[in-house]
Amino acid sequence: MGFSMIVPAPKAKAGTLKISTVSMRGGPWRLQISIPSALFTLLFKQAEQFDLLIGENGDKGKLMLKPTTSGHFKPTFMKHTVIFRLPETAWTPQIALACEDPKRREAEGGAIVIDLPEWMEEERWKAIQKARQQVSRERETAPLRGAVK
Repeated sequence: MGFSMIVPAPKAKAGTLKISTVSMRGGPWRLQISIPSALFTLLFKQAEQFDLLIGENGDKGKLMLKPTTSGHFKPTFMKHTVIFRLPETAWTPQIALACEDPKRREAEGGAIVIDLPEWMEEERWKAIQKARQQVSRERETAPLRGAVK
């Protein structure tokens, strides 16, 4: 007599890693990294503490998440997502932005290196902010311009 494995159908899409800027209750803007729980388990197993390192010189524009027993960051574990909230920094964009599934690679020691989005550069996010303000002004004045015709 033999047995066959019964495998349940996946309930939902696995999701992707996401980097975004968030401001909690009007507080300072912070960078937030959200990783689906299933992906987090594949990448980091049972790790609970991490060091986060920002790239410099040749690694500028990259962020490393490194699991370590004496890490400075303890992520927030939710049902389907694991969240890292970085502290307020001088280089955090001061507007709401998001990027899904950024390029990443594994590094030694079980760490991963994530390529930060282009909008992390100050000139870039300020240009986005300026463009958003322009669109907002145009939408506000559209009824006035229509009334003049």
